[in-house]
Order: sequence, then C-alpha cells, then structure tokens
Amino acid sequence: MAIRIDQCILCDRKLSLIRAFVKLFGYKYLSIRFLFAMNDIVIKVSQPLLVGEFLAYFNPDGSTTTDLNHAYIYATGIVFTMIMILSHFGVEKNLEYAMKMQVFPCSLIHRKNHIEMHA
Repeated sequence: MAIRIDQCILCDRKLSLIRAFVKLFGYKYLSIRFLFAMNDIVIKVSQPLLVGEFLAYFNPDGSTTTDLNHAYIYATGIVFTMIMILSHFGVEKNLEYAMKMQVFPCSLIHRKNHIEMHA
C-alpha cells in the first residue's frame, strides 16, 4: 500500500479515500449486507405467515383444515426462523468490519504523512 501511495504522490495523482475503501472493504461489506437483506426479506417475512398457518390448526370452527403433519412443519419453520433471526455471526462480522473501517483512514493518513515527511 505504501508503494502505491508513494507512486501517486510522485505522479501527482489525486488520492481517493472512497476508492481505497471500496477496493479494501467493498466485497466483504456487501456480502455481509446481502446476508442481512436475505434475513430481512425471507426469514422475517415468512415468520408471520408460518404463525398464521400454525394457528389455523387450532381454529375451533374448522373453516380451514390443517392436519397435524402440516402443523408440525409450520412449528418447525417457526423455530428455524427464530434461530436464524438470532444469528450472532452476522452481527459479529458486521462489527468487525466496522472497526476495521474506522482504523483504516487513520493508518492511511499516518502512512501518507510519513511518506511526505521523508520525501
């Protein structure tokens, strides 16, 4: 990284912090955001639907017929969505990348300053 900064300074090319952020963290951060979006779209939307179908098994007037096997499937789906919502891995990775993104500009500015002082 220091060689690229040195080359940019010598060639009078403008340094871009946004370009550096995208090159370094773009793919990783977008992949975590994609997983969170899938969690919000698929898991959180399907949970009320599963609860509604599960409660239809206990309907006293019998207007909707849901057999016991389907009730077990809906209950398993509810438990599965609860486990997926409480996923700790995605939140931990998101916080890890956020901390790295906070440290990155400081080290980059320090490195640039060090190169300019010794040039």
